[in-house]
Amino acid sequence: MTAPAEILELVDRFERNRTSYLASHYNETQTRREFIDPFFAALGWDVDNRQGYAEPYKDVIHEDSIKIAGEPKAPDYCFRIGGTRKFFVEAKRPSINVAADMASAFQLRRYGWSSKLPLSVLTSFDQFSLYDCRPEPKAADSAAVARVMHMRYLDYPDRWDEIFGVLARESILRGSFDTYADSTKAKKGTSPVDRVFLAELDGWRQALARNVALRNKALTQSELNFAVQQTIDRLVFLRIAEDRGTEPYGQLRGIVNSPAVYDQLTKIFLRADERYNSGLFHFRREKERAQEPDMFTLKLAVGNKPLRDILNRMYYPQSPYEFSVIPLDILGSIYERFLGKVIRLTRAHQAVVEEKPEVKKAGGVYYTPTRVVEHIVEQTVGRILRDRNVSDTRLGGGRKSSRPFTVVDPACGSGSFLLVAYDKLLHWYLDGYQANAEKWSRGRNPRIRRSHRGDWVLTTSERKRILLDHIYGVDIDPQAVEVTKLSLLLKVLEGETDQTLVAQLSFFQERALPDLDRNIKCGNSLIEPDFYTMNPGVDPLELRQINPFSWKSEFPTIAGQGGFDVVIGNPPWLMAGYYLPDPALTYLRAKFVSASGKFDLYYTFLERALEVAAAEGRIGFIVPNKVFHTKAASALRGLLVHRLTDITDFGVAQLFEGATNYSAVLIMAPAPPPDIQYVELDGGLEAVNSFAVARSTLSTKPWLFADPQRQSVFERLEAKGEPLDNLTARFGTGMQTGADGVYVVTEQDVLANGLESGALRPFLKGQDVRRYWTNPAPPFVIFPYTVVDDEWRIMTESVIAKRCPRVYARLAKAKIRLSQRMWFGKTAEELSGKWYGLMYLDAYEWFNRRHLLTPSLAPRSSFAPGPGLLFATGTAGVTSVVLGDDVAEHLGYLVGLLNSKVLSFYATRHSPRYVGGFYKFSSPYLRRLPIRRIDFSDPVDRRAHDQLVVLTAQLTALTTEVQAAKTGADRLAIRRELLAREEAVDEIVYELYDLTADQVRCVEQTASITA
Repeated sequence: MTAPAEILELVDRFERNRTSYLASHYNETQTRREFIDPFFAALGWDVDNRQGYAEPYKDVIHEDSIKIAGEPKAPDYCFRIGGTRKFFVEAKRPSINVAADMASAFQLRRYGWSSKLPLSVLTSFDQFSLYDCRPEPKAADSAAVARVMHMRYLDYPDRWDEIFGVLARESILRGSFDTYADSTKAKKGTSPVDRVFLAELDGWRQALARNVALRNKALTQSELNFAVQQTIDRLVFLRIAEDRGTEPYGQLRGIVNSPAVYDQLTKIFLRADERYNSGLFHFRREKERAQEPDMFTLKLAVGNKPLRDILNRMYYPQSPYEFSVIPLDILGSIYERFLGKVIRLTRAHQAVVEEKPEVKKAGGVYYTPTRVVEHIVEQTVGRILRDRNVSDTRLGGGRKSSRPFTVVDPACGSGSFLLVAYDKLLHWYLDGYQANAEKWSRGRNPRIRRSHRGDWVLTTSERKRILLDHIYGVDIDPQAVEVTKLSLLLKVLEGETDQTLVAQLSFFQERALPDLDRNIKCGNSLIEPDFYTMNPGVDPLELRQINPFSWKSEFPTIAGQGGFDVVIGNPPWLMAGYYLPDPALTYLRAKFVSASGKFDLYYTFLERALEVAAAEGRIGFIVPNKVFHTKAASALRGLLVHRLTDITDFGVAQLFEGATNYSAVLIMAPAPPPDIQYVELDGGLEAVNSFAVARSTLSTKPWLFADPQRQSVFERLEAKGEPLDNLTARFGTGMQTGADGVYVVTEQDVLANGLESGALRPFLKGQDVRRYWTNPAPPFVIFPYTVVDDEWRIMTESVIAKRCPRVYARLAKAKIRLSQRMWFGKTAEELSGKWYGLMYLDAYEWFNRRHLLTPSLAPRSSFAPGPGLLFATGTAGVTSVVLGDDVAEHLGYLVGLLNSKVLSFYATRHSPRYVGGFYKFSSPYLRRLPIRRIDFSDPVDRRAHDQLVVLTAQLTALTTEVQAAKTGADRLAIRRELLAREEAVDEIVYELYDLTADQVRCVEQTASITA
């Protein structure tokens, strides 16, 4: 691409006057206006906002090089797409040698790294540097560290292609920016800000907890947790406020060398109490506030060292953070994980930080991605706001506001959903007020004002009112409640400085922040105060942990007016029986229709959302997509089907970093239409399927989402076949050892260690079963059982020790581990009578009946005739289909039928999808497979049956041959023959089910995608 004329002109002008431009009097503002602005305009950016967009939607945000104590606190430019930051540009005057200036490079990298942006630009126009901002910046880094592109102004014409391909607006829209960022990502040293700051917070908590516990022996565990959390939150809030210009810069650093740091810190906290009407700083009783003040943390004894270490780490040069640009959603994700740990006091009153039990059981804390939160907010809050205007009294914009629009998250965590909902409302109000700026910017209570850039912005008073009128939350964790408040309060102050706050609030004698105690509350969203009367003997400590909560008492006005307009969130994905104490579990079973069987906690949160939402309200939750099919969710599906309007199924897309989860967003609304809109996304979050599902087709039974073409195939198969369940005596699970590392041994292990065959049996796992094939030389399992009267009988220790001493020695060596195995709350000894017994074992009769085998997870149907060996289930296990005695069809016919494209199509479409293109082939998903039964009196049926039996035998033999083939040519020839036989199977099966040409085409297309 040839550089445009304006770039050639800029370069020529700079070349002609370079001496003058390099003089120290030529400053950054001039450089920006005369060279950098037109440079980026040539890349397609609306640098001067010629489109006239409001602040939230501008392409480019210009900062005025805010300096606090001599240090700039914001990047000069922020380039955005749709309001989302893409990269920063930091401008320098031409006299600065950008190629070598360490301070400038560090400054830019701090901005980019703190904002979690992959790339950003440092330029004086004379020089241009592109930096990878993912490695953690260090003050001692040379200017070359993490720099991925550098050029001089004379290079711009020849390298315009390179610049345009990465930084042009259209290149970013095409994805070239992200592609380039991925290609240049540093192989080592990449430490995201959220990971580093989380480790920082963890270290601060540990140091403070130990020091405070040591010096304040009378503190209880809950008091210690509160004191440490509040201290950290106050420091983070004030430090962010400093970088944003709403607090005096360096006030915290100024007390580092004080002989009594905490005494000086409490003075700062007390000043903050005067300025901010927030629970974060609430140290005295006030008539208008219901919450009890913090009367003890300011009196604590706290040593100097941990505070000095924390405060020093918050400032340059030790600090890599630029607090003014850390996005609130990233701060929320940090705190979400931070809240996964708690301080525990030992008997010696020493503080220990450890994972919360529920977090350990859940495998960690996972923050909902911002794009998912935004989608849910748009589908709930956004849809309601489309039909409203700012003068609507229900929204509080008019003078009379009898019932403000309300949004609640019943499990708010760090407040991510409420933060996005609040942001949505702020933008909506600003847009509405700007439409009639003359009206809303005047009077005793103006709603908007001019910013220092000349744009209309909401007044601080209005931002406070919007928050208090509309945003509500509940969480059982008091620390989470405080973090939610912290995030929302920081949002209130966004864009403000000390000067703007003073100018706005001093006249009205207002405090800068609202009191959120009536909006964000601590309690158990599921358990109400009648729990006390139902459980009079519950331990007081357990009762405090359960923390009953009354929605009607805590939000009386909203409850009296019909409920919340919007309920949103990401409720806990935890199996209730595994997490809750028995009294709480019993209570939920009595109070919630959805709390049946092995229910998950999110079932009851969805049911609670239906209860607290107004009749005209909307609900949006992200939940596991297994809610569509799992048996335990039957009652819940019966409740949801009457309100659902939209389903976004994320399929195998992994939304939560560090976890394998399968998710869906459910949107509910009053009086929904007859059809539910279903969207299925692929791993890249692109829609692969979108269609309407008739509500009448959904019930308490597992939900299937299929377009009309696929649905017609399913209906034909079901009309021609009968459920596999009817042919099955049992879906076997074989055995579960609970310790495969001890029990499962290879043939080499057996020979090397002389393990006795009397306690070994062949053992098939998932990898030992494939289409038409089972491993002829499988591993072995230690099996300490014998058969007595057609039943399994576990051997005594003395019998094993005598008959199989080496096997017994292997078991005895692992006795502690084997004794600690648990299966649904019971040990091996409780289940089998012996510490070395198996955790689960099917009855003897099921091992010798005619059966089929399939891996429990497979990319397509992969059935094989069972050889009569033992088999096991688990994450890589095997499912057995034990046939009834009255089934006349040959095993080979059933294997061929089940492995056909037709039944593979049906099976995979009726199963949950897993990462890697796998589907579940276990009993809940096999039972409904429509099996075409054979009428043996019909010659056509009999012929098809016999042909499939022969083909299955051939396919079994060919599959064994291909395993043994030694040359590539032999394998290719055998595979071609296999393919021809499989195509013959498919043709017979198409005829058996009498599929139309269109239906066959639908099956073939799906099979090609799966393959």
